Amino acid sequence: MNETKMKDTQQFIRTGGLLGIASGVAIVLSAFSTAITAGVARPDNPGELAAFFDDVASNSYGFHLYGWTGLAALLLAVPFTYALFLLVRTALNEAWLGAIAMWAGLIVLFPAYLLNILVATKLEPLFDELGESATDSMYIFYESNAGLAALMFLLGSLLTFSIAPWLLSRAWLRTATSPRWIGWLGIFAGVTGLAWVVMLADEPGVFQIVWVINLLANTVWIIAAGTVMTKYSNPLPDSVA
Repeated sequence: MNETKMKDTQQFIRTGGLLGIASGVAIVLSAFSTAITAGVARPDNPGELAAFFDDVASNSYGFHLYGWTGLAALLLAVPFTYALFLLVRTALNEAWLGAIAMWAGLIVLFPAYLLNILVATKLEPLFDELGESATDSMYIFYESNAGLAALMFLLGSLLTFSIAPWLLSRAWLRTATSPRWIGWLGIFAGVTGLAWVVMLADEPGVFQIVWVINLLANTVWIIAAGTVMTKYSNPLPDSVA
């Protein structure tokens, strides 16, 4: 690698680290915004749809905050992931598999976050306009899309918050990248992220606590890794430890 290309790569790593920190902050904002919409229960039948959309109208800012900060976190994580890949790419198998898992998860998560915005900006005003005569058709439309979004959110979260950090952190540990506790934190995030598998259950029980721990671990992991990357100036490692 010539000197100019090395400097460009190092600058991209530093910029990617900054975007990673911003992504971590957006994740925090999106997670906290769920408290605003916690009281808005998904309708179980067409008869509950009117009350549901009334709650949506009253808490529309929560849906917007959750959706837009979630989408921002996803978009910011794209260049961060590539920058992290560049940093740990000498552990090639884990590095590229981790990056692919992260990007795949981000793509799958995108429509899941987008649905929250569409519910507040499109579906609620449309139901208000059409009235209760459209209850049955609107319920079928919402329920089918909400169910698909829930499955996509589960799969995307499993890729983004479990498989990807586990693989990328293995690459972090296999190279000369430091501090090593960030790699171990990513491994921990990967293991606790398996809790996403049961988050669609009616009673997730203790796994809900594990899910919170996983979210915190991932947030600290991405912000810590990003902080290290913003200060990166040493030559890129050329061998696996």
